[in-house]
Amino acid sequence: LIANGHNYDNTTVDNKIAKSLCSTTLWNTNSNVGTPSNNLSLNNSSGFSAVPSGYRGYDGSYYLLGNACYYWTTTNYSLGNAEIRYMGINNANLMITNSNKNYGYSVRCIKN
Repeated sequence: LIANGHNYDNTTVDNKIAKSLCSTTLWNTNSNVGTPSNNLSLNNSSGFSAVPSGYRGYDGSYYLLGNACYYWTTTNYSLGNAEIRYMGINNANLMITNSNKNYGYSVRCIKN
């Protein structure tokens, strides 16, 4: 995506692709340029349509609805943790970290 100019500023360097992956609706808005929550009509140039579903915590409660989306990957980090990708209203990047498998994140199946 980056190499094909899907960064919010159409550049082909650095990781600024969150906006191109996020849906054009449901995101809480703010004025941070390049983030999924700024000028929603410019979102989703990739067609992925990530919605800000937040996540389910250990306690069964839901957090960050309208402000972030989290996706499991197929990569295990350790026995109890796996890699996740996430995007939020205050960052232009597609971010990566690992999380405990007891949390509830979204799953997106993509056909090769």
